[in-house]
Amino acid sequence: MLGSDGEGGDLGGRFLLAPQGESPTTDRTDSWEGILRMLASDKTKNVEELFKYAKGLSAFSDWWPVVYREKDRNLHHASIKELQRAIDAFMECQKKMQSHPTHASILLLYNLQRSLMPPGRSTEHGFSAKLMMFLVNEIETHLASALAEYENVRSPGPQEMKNLVKHLVELVHTSTGLLPDKLDASKCDSDSLGRAGCVALFPNRFDPSVKEAFEKNKVANGEIAKEKLANDFNKIWPGFCNDGHRHYSRGPVVCYLFLVLEHAFSRGNFGVLDNARFFEYLHDPEMETLCWTTIGPLLEVFEARGALTPQEILIDDPGVRKAFAEIGLIVMPRFIEQLLRLQGELESQIRSAEAHRAKMMSYAVAVLITVGQLLGSMVTKLATHYWNEYTNGSADA
Repeated sequence: MLGSDGEGGDLGGRFLLAPQGESPTTDRTDSWEGILRMLASDKTKNVEELFKYAKGLSAFSDWWPVVYREKDRNLHHASIKELQRAIDAFMECQKKMQSHPTHASILLLYNLQRSLMPPGRSTEHGFSAKLMMFLVNEIETHLASALAEYENVRSPGPQEMKNLVKHLVELVHTSTGLLPDKLDASKCDSDSLGRAGCVALFPNRFDPSVKEAFEKNKVANGEIAKEKLANDFNKIWPGFCNDGHRHYSRGPVVCYLFLVLEHAFSRGNFGVLDNARFFEYLHDPEMETLCWTTIGPLLEVFEARGALTPQEILIDDPGVRKAFAEIGLIVMPRFIEQLLRLQGELESQIRSAEAHRAKMMSYAVAVLITVGQLLGSMVTKLATHYWNEYTNGSADA
């Protein structure tokens, strides 16, 4: 997994960003470590800026002696390997997104972020996490542009997702008064929508009278569930559906989840309300960015349990479906191409640095050889001179 602290893992935790409580060093240029700190600083907002900054670095400036430092050269090589791992993760995600439906693509983005931003780590840590932040910016910009007709499209924040969990759990426990007081086998609250979910998913566990009451009151239960659902969404996003329309400007994925649940309730499918704890998927404290991707694993669980059908999970708005499809078709390939350019620049730099080191070493060897030859010649001449003086003096005597 990217971001692990094992050998060859996330370099960011070791040197790209400063430790907790310290400010990143951005003015060191006497080592590869200092240079990489600057590359990953908060001043860099996207891959293009990162590339331009990297391209401006030179292996022949006043810090050229660094090429002799084995540790720094190893860190630079390791950073390139880390970048390659991130590129591989992005390419794998992009390839799968092209062949998966929308909700599965959202799940892929969720898993990608979990791998590049592992639990227990702030999203500010690490080179891979920094790249993920760049991708987040690209996705958010794309969705705002692709869904411009909906006006002021924005994505929900972590607190909104947390509030959504709270209201959906309350929905599960909403009393209906339309089912018998006693069930043969159920842990659900008496006479609640969650109880209807139990009957919907596991009808064979209950007496015929319970199933009969459930079938008889499907429509009425559905109306109660839809009304409560609309009220809850309006509490979190005022005006979400007050005029009878679902406003994608409050967040296309949020609206998508609302429509999936609303359609299920309209068909009398309450299986999603069987267990309130599943809605806790929607708020992951570690998902500070792209927090709406938590809808992906939630829908995956519902589909796997038979609570939702593939048809119920499909997005029924062509514009929104196209916008999310383009993340895998356009946004990700463009982003990966930028990363490959960055990788090429960093590899070019290390080749230049090593070539410069080899050249300096050859110069040093040549100087030593020349000096050795000069010294040897001088020694020979001096020895010859003194020998001649000695022999001549002996002859005169």
